[in-house]
Parts: sequence; structure tokens; C-alpha cells
Amino acid sequence: DYEIKEGVAWDNITWNDSLAKIALKMDAVCFGSLCQRNNVSGDTIKKFLAATRSDCLRVFDINLRQQFYNDQIIHESLETANVLKLNDEELPVVASVHDLKGSDEDVARALLKTYDLKLISVTRGDKGALMMTADVVNDFAGKKTDIVDTVGAGDAFTAAMIMGFLSGKKLDEINEHANKVAAFVCSQAGAVPETL
Repeated sequence: DYEIKEGVAWDNITWNDSLAKIALKMDAVCFGSLCQRNNVSGDTIKKFLAATRSDCLRVFDINLRQQFYNDQIIHESLETANVLKLNDEELPVVASVHDLKGSDEDVARALLKTYDLKLISVTRGDKGALMMTADVVNDFAGKKTDIVDTVGAGDAFTAAMIMGFLSGKKLDEINEHANKVAAFVCSQAGAVPETL
């Protein structure tokens, strides 16, 4: 359960020339739906993504929270993204928006094709993750751990996934490593534990 504070600074991020310069330097940019709940920040995020290089990974880590999303945000974000990361609770919501049916793999494949994504990942907590490109599917069964705190595990997974993909690693290596990193974060107190 999350308590989402409204009217805070990150609801009002304004576009400026400095952000345009930063956007051009990015190899990867991660954005979600929650950060677009306010038009000011939403417009800035769209401008930032549009200002990135064509080879930049634009990672939509969807993060559906309470009432802070709608079909338009999901659709427009997927049109802008070239990578999608979501969890097994969010996948049925996205499937419903697109009137998709079938297994997780069926829905992921349809989203991959519809939006011409380079990579899609569906995380399932301790049950691992499904990762897919146009050519390869990998289903990692998960890594058991003693759970202390799950906050930050999804972000850790996304970071490891992006780094592996940018490094040109094979999908099975990326998926296993991302799961291990997320499991480690779950075994520690706090969202950003030190890693070795």
C-alpha cells in the first residue's frame, strides 16, 4: 500500500534548456505513469523523451498506483517508449486497455509488436520474470530470499535489466542477474541498500 503525496515538487517539473541538453546525453531514460499525473511534469517528461537520441532506451516502468493513471497515459507512454517493464498485477490492466487476451507471454508479445518495443519484462516477485525481445523469450523462475523490505526491488530490477541490455548481454543473463539484484534488495532494510 502506498501513500502518494500530491502537490509536491516532482508534480511541477518545468521544461528548460538544461533538460534538453541532458536529454541528448542519455543512453537510457526511465519514466512511469505516476510522474505524469500532473500536466506540468507530464508535459516536461514528454519533451524530455522527445529530445533524446534515437538510440536512447526510453524505458516505461509503468508503476500503476491507485487512481494516478488513465488509458491515455498508458497508450501515449507506450508509443514513446521502446522498453516496457511491468509486473504481473499491472499486465492485466494494460491487457484490458488494449483488449488483449491470453497468457502473459501472449499479451507481452502483442504489446512488443504493437508498439515496436525492443524489450519487455513482466516481473512476478519471487516467481521471477518473463523477458522478451522480438527474437528471444526468457522465463526465469525466480530467486528465493528472506524478505525484509520489498521497497526498491522493482527499481533495482529495472536498473539491472537496463545495464545488462545496454552492455549487450544475452537475455537469460540479464533476466537472472536482474532477479538476483531484486532478491538482494528485498533481503535488506531500505530501498537503496549498498551492493558489492
